[in-house]
Amino acid sequence: MTDSQAALVLLADGEGVEREAVLQSFYDRWKNDPLVLDKWFSVQAASKREDTAQRVVALAEHPDFSLRNPNRARSLLSVFSAGNQVRFHGADGAGYRFLADMVLALDSNPQLAARMASSFNSWKRFDSTRSSRMQAELERIAGHKPLSDDVFEADRRQVGVLLAHQALDVVGQVLDVTQRRAGVRDRLPQVAQLLADRAPDLSGSDPRANRRPHDRARGCRRSA
Repeated sequence: MTDSQAALVLLADGEGVEREAVLQSFYDRWKNDPLVLDKWFSVQAASKREDTAQRVVALAEHPDFSLRNPNRARSLLSVFSAGNQVRFHGADGAGYRFLADMVLALDSNPQLAARMASSFNSWKRFDSTRSSRMQAELERIAGHKPLSDDVFEADRRQVGVLLAHQALDVVGQVLDVTQRRAGVRDRLPQVAQLLADRAPDLSGSDPRANRRPHDRARGCRRSA
């Protein structure tokens, strides 16, 4: 049994055509053993293949998968969201959408749903694209009605942190603009002095520039 599971783990990451055949063979052999079948789900959820998110979504529709079975739910959802960081945090956000859907579907088991939702707690550690997509899913969960107290409290804390970060960003932007304006205001005397230093000395550049209008007119009559 140990050797079979080890081989299954290796094949789950593979691209060979034999992969599907082995997975099906393993399922056919152990489908009546709940603990081993949990392993069958978790091995696929932990796969590093590029299509793992799509595979996990499909496995959630498998006849032997049920959210009413906490161990089965954890074998797929927890392993994928908490144990497969590469594929759960795919840039397209498919993993986030899937987990949020499952959290909402799991609301009948609020403790488990709240635990699943905790995978979004790290949203502020990621780049802006992933962070914004996790924030969107947190807000979607928070806006769902009805929502159990456990999920609401777990989600509210993260939404509260999110709103606090957004408020800090706004305050930072305001302070930045204020500081820039203050900096410009403080430098106005320097700018004025610089302009004064660089202004041409009109009185010394051309004597005719300082002559009054009637003097220039008188000069014109004399020359005539």
